[in-house]
Amino acid sequence: MTEDTRAPALHSISVRVRRTIREDAYVTVLVREELTTLDPDGTRRLDGARVLARAVELSATPGLDWQLEESSAEVHPVQRARPDDRRALHEHELLGARDAD
Repeated sequence: MTEDTRAPALHSISVRVRRTIREDAYVTVLVREELTTLDPDGTRRLDGARVLARAVELSATPGLDWQLEESSAEVHPVQRARPDDRRALHEHELLGARDAD
């Protein structure tokens, strides 16, 4: 009996994954009259929702110092075939790179 010296066949399956990246930045909101409310007794108070909304508006400013806070990957809830213009990572390429070390 002759020993089979052929390499075992490699099979693979493609899985669509998605990554979520969270970054943070700091903005300073100028206290202005339009960010306040007037109480019935005439007292002006900051409206927290308006201040936070303005902070989000300011976050679209180009050049803001965004820093990576967190990155995570998960299986994409919608699986479909890879479009022709997209590249896939093939695990067998990683295995080959490890074997070369």
